[in-house]
Amino acid sequence: MDIKKLNTHISETHGPRQSASSSGIPSSPEIKKQSTDQVSIDQHKFKQNEALFARTEYDKQSQAAFDKLRAMKTELNAYEQAKSDPSADPSKTKIGQMLDSPDVWEDIAKKILNS
Repeated sequence: MDIKKLNTHISETHGPRQSASSSGIPSSPEIKKQSTDQVSIDQHKFKQNEALFARTEYDKQSQAAFDKLRAMKTELNAYEQAKSDPSADPSKTKIGQMLDSPDVWEDIAKKILNS
């Protein structure tokens, strides 16, 4: 058998090809037309869920920041009361200990020099 005649030999033995549309199976271009994305992101609540998640995370961060602020304000009020009361020692409060610490003053000086 000659390789040049192989193509004609196959077509002779198997007969002519039927078109896919006559057999009921869609051809490749028809499949591409049918498989287009018909789902839009706007129909889903994806964007709404993302916004809700962002809002929830924002609220958590805001709450944590306000909790830190309240704690610092409480410590500052305790320091101010100890400072105004002659019998109390302001250096025993948390802020008083931080103000007396040389490490804190060193950090403040480094921040001043770096800015």
